[in-house]
Amino acid sequence: MLQIIARPKDGPEVCVEHPSGPLMLGRIQVPGKQSTDPNRLEWNDPFVSGKHIILTELPDKKLLFHNVSQVNSARLMDDRLIAPNSKCELPLLSPPLSLTFTIGETLVSVNIIEDSLSSTQMASLAAPGGPHIKLSDVGTNPADSVERLAGWLNTVINLQRSAASSREFFGLTAKALVELIGLNRGLVLLKRKNRWMVEARYPDVEYDGHGREFSTSVLARLEEDQKTYFSDSSTISSFESLASVKAVVASPILDQKGVVTGAVYGIRDKGSNGGEVVIGSLEAQMVQLLASTVAVGMARLETAANFEAFFGSELALELEKNPALLAGQERDISVLFADIRGFSRLSQLLGPVETCKLVSDIMEKLSKCVRDQQGVIVSFMGDGIMAMWNAPQEQPDHALRAVRAGLAMINCLGETNQTWCSKVGNLRVGVGISSGPALCGNTGSSFKFQYGPLGNTVNVASRVEGATKHFGVNMLITGTTKALLPESLPTRRIRKVRMVGIPEPVELYELAAPGSIVEAKDFRSQYEQALAHYEENRHLEAVQNLQNILANHHTEPDGPTLALLIRAVAALGHVEQGSPVENMASK
Repeated sequence: MLQIIARPKDGPEVCVEHPSGPLMLGRIQVPGKQSTDPNRLEWNDPFVSGKHIILTELPDKKLLFHNVSQVNSARLMDDRLIAPNSKCELPLLSPPLSLTFTIGETLVSVNIIEDSLSSTQMASLAAPGGPHIKLSDVGTNPADSVERLAGWLNTVINLQRSAASSREFFGLTAKALVELIGLNRGLVLLKRKNRWMVEARYPDVEYDGHGREFSTSVLARLEEDQKTYFSDSSTISSFESLASVKAVVASPILDQKGVVTGAVYGIRDKGSNGGEVVIGSLEAQMVQLLASTVAVGMARLETAANFEAFFGSELALELEKNPALLAGQERDISVLFADIRGFSRLSQLLGPVETCKLVSDIMEKLSKCVRDQQGVIVSFMGDGIMAMWNAPQEQPDHALRAVRAGLAMINCLGETNQTWCSKVGNLRVGVGISSGPALCGNTGSSFKFQYGPLGNTVNVASRVEGATKHFGVNMLITGTTKALLPESLPTRRIRKVRMVGIPEPVELYELAAPGSIVEAKDFRSQYEQALAHYEENRHLEAVQNLQNILANHHTEPDGPTLALLIRAVAALGHVEQGSPVENMASK
């Protein structure tokens, strides 16, 4: 097995262990993203070719060195050059079976690591769950046996508690192998990019012994059989146990699909008392229990990460502690819908690839607006987002949080507009918010989790967002939401509407964005007075008031004012009967 360490002049050290076959060395080819190919090692060095050196371990401690670069040489430590597009066989010095060379501005060391356990027989345990533990295995004194076993189990319980909230349990597991079971060295290994990596070790110092820190041959057996392997008295002869042979124990960490994703690995060296270096079956069973505990902890971390994507770190932790919050419960909530204006036109202008980039950029910003107000992102719907407040965690000011998030959404696209304006023009979002009762819980299935609300409040919020297009405004809220807001927030009553699929009329309000004409109190009062005249069938006065509003405010024509003026003129000419409730023709 080859161990390759690359030390660039500028950049972090890169180290891999390569079991067999050719290994390609070269410069990172995708900026900011290292290759996941297990047969390739790459790093940042502008003077290293994308494909530079291929190394292959040969029999008899030799290395096939192939410089596949067309322009760059490689320099050995004795100043010999390996020319571009050439290869040679190089003997590895023994000891320590290593070779050092330079490519570009990177020093590369190659070491052969021998696995002393590759041909050693080892005992194994059955899969976790069987009745293995015997107190008689611990010692001859029953009282000591019970006390020792109780200490072991108490440590496992503490590990399970730590696994509920942090990655600390990796380190605690490695420590337990030494302090609880009495091994000399404890490791927690995780498999990443098809390579075994040390996630935690105890004692927490870099390994400086001869050879490699763990046996990949043992791990290969463990991965294939999904069993715990250990060196007991039946697999290590008395001669070996009194020599410098190490006893090891390795137990698999399985994910929820039964795939080996890691291992708990312990080592026992020859002790100072000169006794046999073996690992007992009960000790192996406790290592297996620790591995099962780590598997549970990793599953919890994965669940917490999924929760955090929806809820944020604080709420995710609360849900992890109290999963009952996910059960269906009726709550008074505030629901927000937002979408990108003119999305169909944008997608036609940009094409699918650019459209995806734009949507991803916008959704990232809208999501941040929700998270900043501790809201729950329920779902993304193509060009839109749905969020809610006051479930599963109580938030007495949920309506205020929702409107703050909505206002932030309207103002968050400054940088995005600078990037995309030349291609698609000015980008805008529309926001609709409603408050009221809803049934909140897992609205997905057992196959795909989705926490969210169901009920009329959700339907109303969706329709309110659609109404922003009809009235030409950025954000609308319902009367139920306004009733929960502080009086100091400036709002304008737009009018009462009857929405498609909603049985009762809904009162719509516009929340004034800072710096908008709606923020001016005289503007709001003039509009609401004209609206009152219209609703009282005083259509001439309504028309006069609305015309004055348009004449006196020399900005872009106000959407609700124009919409109401059209209604008032039609009613004045008896084209239609004026009504205090407007029927919305579409969603």
